[in-house]
Amino acid sequence: MIQPKNNQEFYKEIDATCLRLREVGMGTEANRISHLLHKVAWTSTSELFENLEAAFEDALAGPNAAKLTPQLKEELDGYIRVLANV
Repeated sequence: MIQPKNNQEFYKEIDATCLRLREVGMGTEANRISHLLHKVAWTSTSELFENLEAAFEDALAGPNAAKLTPQLKEELDGYIRVLANV
């Protein structure tokens, strides 16, 4: 995971990950992440980031986690690391 230069770049990376999640049959998880990113009116960026972090953690530990490729696991872990340092 490359450190994003700005939030928009970060969001584009997350959108790309959502596409890959759908490809492996994790549409529910991808839809949740996409919804948090694009459909909810957050009062602050930190509120969004807290919710995204929880969604990434849930995807890694949820019932469909066995579908995750090593690349997707690395991406989700990378997002969690980035968000932990924001």
